[in-house]
Amino acid sequence: MLAQIFDGGAPTAIVLLAMLIGPFLIVVWLVLHYRSRDLRLRTIRSAIDSGSLDANTKRELLTALTAESQRRSEFWRKAYGKLVSSGRSIVFVAGWLTFVVAGLALLGMVLAGGARDVEIQSAVIVTAFGFALVSLPLALNEMQKGRAPQNTR
Repeated sequence: MLAQIFDGGAPTAIVLLAMLIGPFLIVVWLVLHYRSRDLRLRTIRSAIDSGSLDANTKRELLTALTAESQRRSEFWRKAYGKLVSSGRSIVFVAGWLTFVVAGLALLGMVLAGGARDVEIQSAVIVTAFGFALVSLPLALNEMQKGRAPQNTR
């Protein structure tokens, strides 16, 4: 079976190996990172609980741990914000392309004539779907800002 998979040539084999080994390496890295962090936190906790530290040192350790926790949460908040922003941009671009291409196809079918009703209906549905995708990120931005869209009348 493996011989059949790897008959696609070297590029296919490399891609398959990367797909198999990549997630494994990520899991190993996460486990090692977790273990080292857990060991460090246990050491600090045992030092604080031992009572051999003065109040100033305990306070500084707790302040350092709090600052580290805030840095980590800030990193993940920024990463999530970038992911959401990128996702909205991708949805907007996909919607714009769908709207324009389907609209031009619909226009071409109507002007050229001879198109079946089901083709025109399909083009109308896809054009409406593209318009919905274009307007969705804009509406989400308005809702996130906490203000209602303004009436233009």
